[in-house]
Amino acid sequence: MTPVTNRPPARGNGATADDEIGMIWWNRLSERDRTEWSRAAGNTGVAADAWAAFRASQNHHRTYRE
Repeated sequence: MTPVTNRPPARGNGATADDEIGMIWWNRLSERDRTEWSRAAGNTGVAADAWAAFRASQNHHRTYRE
């Protein structure tokens, strides 16, 4: 059974638009920022987890400011 998600359909390479944005974000980070976001994600060693932590922090800030 395939889990249902709210993600947009996958692109030809299997990556979603959000995945691609996350890869660009990760590649543009300094080593220091990568370390900080990796720590925020629980030091899983997975860049996608750091991207999720970043997005969660941005959503928190938007919600908090409103």
